[in-house]
This record gives sequence, C-alpha cells and structure tokens, in this order.
Amino acid sequence: MEVEYPESAKIIFPKPEYWFRWEQRYVYEDVDKGEFLFLDGYGKLHEGIGSYEAQVFLNENREVVSVFYQRLAPYDTKWEKDREGWTWFLKGSGKLVFDTEIVSFDYPLVLGKRWRSEGRMGAMTVESRGVVIAYISPDGEVEVAEGYSYQPPVKPPEPLEALDFMGLDELLEVGKATTTWDKVVIPDGPRKGENVQGYYVTMVEYLLNGSLAMKMEIWKDVRGCVPVIAYHPAGMRTERQVLVARSWCL
Repeated sequence: MEVEYPESAKIIFPKPEYWFRWEQRYVYEDVDKGEFLFLDGYGKLHEGIGSYEAQVFLNENREVVSVFYQRLAPYDTKWEKDREGWTWFLKGSGKLVFDTEIVSFDYPLVLGKRWRSEGRMGAMTVESRGVVIAYISPDGEVEVAEGYSYQPPVKPPEPLEALDFMGLDELLEVGKATTTWDKVVIPDGPRKGENVQGYYVTMVEYLLNGSLAMKMEIWKDVRGCVPVIAYHPAGMRTERQVLVARSWCL
C-alpha cells in the first residue's frame, strides 16, 4: 500500500480499533427508492473465508445483496501526527475472490490523505484508490481536499446514537435513532472522551485492468459510525445509489 498524508492536519479521526466490534448492525434507507437495506455485521454473524470476515448487506426480505470479505490489521504509519494505523484488507466480493488482497479503507483519517494498493485476480490486475476528499462540519459546511471537487449527495444527517446490540427486526422498529454532536466522543484509546464533531468523506475507486469498476463514498464520524454510503455510476452500475442510516447498534 502507498499512503500520502497532507502537510497540515486540523482534525484527525483516530483508528477505532480500541472499541470496534465486528457484530454491528445498521438500518439504511435508499433515498431514491425508499427501500430499506440492512448491514448485518462487518463479520462474525455470517461465514467468512479463511481469515477474512464477511461484511453482509441484506434487503428488506433478509436476502443477501452483497458480501465483502475483509480483515483488519494495525500498523505503524510513521506519520508524526498519528502513528497508529489500521487497515481494512479486501479479499473479494461474492464469487469474485482475489489471489491477493487489496486495501478497502485505512486509518487514521485526515483531509487530503490518499492511498493506493494493487493485487491480482488470475490474469487481471485489481487496484484500489482512496482519498479523504471532504470534511463536513456539524452545520453542514463542506471543506474539500486541495485538488479535488466534491458535492454531498444528501443533506448531512444528525449523528446516530450508538444503541446496544439487537436483532434486525428490533432495530427496524426503533426507527430513526439520533443524538447530538456534543455527545459524540471517542469511546476508548489514547484520546478517550474527546468530543470530535463532523464527518469525513472518503472516496474509494476499484479498478480492474485499469478500468473503473466501482466508485463509492463512505462517510464516517469519529466513532467509526457510517451514516451515509453512496455508490456512483461506474462499471456495470448506471445509476447512483445513496444509503442513509436510520439506526445503528453494536
């Protein structure tokens, strides 16, 4: 993996390894179709492959929509402002299993950070590129990384409340479960208790043999909560899909 950090850093989101749980659930709403989707765990709740956990999305009928096989690993970033790195390695999705893994996400988060990784699937090259493209403040102001352009696909939602772990039906019945920014604090680790507000938006591109196959944006708050996921037209996808979370439990 190749990583580039910006020269200056105002707000840094540390790795959530200290409080992370594989068994997390979200209820998302597709803003264009009005349908619900469930993120049924980053792992542990469904069968993975080897050392890779299965991150699973389900539709309203509890049918599997997508599966991503991933593992997590800490490392020394050697970046003086935060040396505690934490990488999500992707082994494949559904029936597409790579010969080697690529990076799907990387901590810490800071505006303008970029990373790139490359792997193989048979005779094909598989590449991932990521950039922390924007910071969105609690009042909705958007600061975009130098050299990039970005426009949020939705109005920034209120932060989600971290609910105790529960079943999918229970979580759906909860409805919208939000909190206030003054209650969004780092749960554990060296910066435990620090109130850090706003969202970082990371844009990730996946390429097969140099051609764009998938482009997605992922919003995160300092707790690692993901309130918005957006898939952009790329590869076989001709229309955008924007998912906004209604509730989250772990």
